[in-house]
Amino acid sequence: MADRKTVATALKKASCYYWLKKGYSCHEELGLLSRGVLKGDIVCVNLKAYFVVCETKSCVSDYTTDKKWKQYLDYCNKFYFVFTLETFEKLKDRLKTDLKDTGAGVMVLHPSTGWLVVKVNAKERNVAGAIRKTLLTRMAWRAGISKRTSRCYRVFIKETE
Repeated sequence: MADRKTVATALKKASCYYWLKKGYSCHEELGLLSRGVLKGDIVCVNLKAYFVVCETKSCVSDYTTDKKWKQYLDYCNKFYFVFTLETFEKLKDRLKTDLKDTGAGVMVLHPSTGWLVVKVNAKERNVAGAIRKTLLTRMAWRAGISKRTSRCYRVFIKETE
């Protein structure tokens, strides 16, 4: 398998392409709280101010050491973990209990197609008005990517021997 940084970059790209195709503007490493205390790997918004946060996990240890992912839930209408197929297969049983009653979803990068596949749909939640306003302001300030500024590509992770 490729190194963690390469996998994480590929998962972020795949996440952006997935949401770009659905008409969202995507922002990488967007601070949800001031001073970068809480950063979403990918934060997406559409024209109706509907927020999606994707947290990419490059390996099992990346997932198991993340203790603050539940804090992201207040900042989005939907929350997804994004895994490689290999990582998802290793975590599948644990995710059933970890994600129970959280409403978090799971997306997996398909190794042969290069597209993300939703394995567990995220449940919709409301975002408070003050949080919505703050996020929109941060996103406008950072100028994310959208269908108008970026093309969608399939993403593959090269195996190393």
